[in-house]
Amino acid sequence: MPITVLVLTAIAVVTAAGKAGIMNPGPHGFSEILYVFTSQANNNGSAFAGASVNTPFYNFTGGVQCSSDDYWLAVPTLALAGSLVKRNGSVSEGTLPTHTPLFIFWLIAVVLIVARSTFTCPRIGTDRRTFYDDTITYSRKRRKIIEWYANYTAI
Repeated sequence: MPITVLVLTAIAVVTAAGKAGIMNPGPHGFSEILYVFTSQANNNGSAFAGASVNTPFYNFTGGVQCSSDDYWLAVPTLALAGSLVKRNGSVSEGTLPTHTPLFIFWLIAVVLIVARSTFTCPRIGTDRRTFYDDTITYSRKRRKIIEWYANYTAI
């Protein structure tokens, strides 16, 4: 699944058909393309507001990706479920009890970590652009302070 996301993102970034649906150039546009394919691979195929992906390129690649990634995810899940049905449910000292606060703590911690890492990748381009804009703003403010100080000390 991650391979198809990365490969289709790379194809969309280098082809004219892939760049045609992106309204924001630069890092934010890359984040839009990456989010489109990540969303198609994992759930419903939503997109950022700046990506108009109702084009033949995105419709075709999205259909191929949704169908292939859904099957490749379902087959191992069903195989794992089938193997768990055959297991013996005996309880021993090594069995993790699910009714303790420690289990609840680890469950919540893992869910939060996975959820945070899921939404970090599409934000990389946006954060980079924000950092770039903040750096320019900081440089302008710093320049004004230096000019004011130079004028103040010259008096």
